[in-house]
Amino acid sequence: DDDFSDHCYTWSINLCAEDLEVIVTTKGIIGLSFDERIMGSQASSAQISAWEGILMIYIQLKKMLEDLEQRLPGRAHELWSCLCIGTDFDGLIDPIDPFSTADDFPTFKKLLLDL
Repeated sequence: DDDFSDHCYTWSINLCAEDLEVIVTTKGIIGLSFDERIMGSQASSAQISAWEGILMIYIQLKKMLEDLEQRLPGRAHELWSCLCIGTDFDGLIDPIDPFSTADDFPTFKKLLLDL
């Protein structure tokens, strides 16, 4: 049993299980934010590695899938059709260091698939 509390943003901006259920059942959209703080980075000013960035994203996805499986047994896979990437690359966020521009998405995809 994983404890995700150390890997999630501590303020109430994250989606709760009920939010996920409503979004999936209504075929809505969830923007997966690439902001280091929102993804739960505990890093100081030092850059995080690509694998640490992927791990932060993986933990968020895993937690959403687990919450959905509890609320909608057998339907958690429907999450994949509701996800989009919320990068907000206009300078208002602190993106995950190794994926700070859209040019880094091929590396992001490869590392995520390699998990």
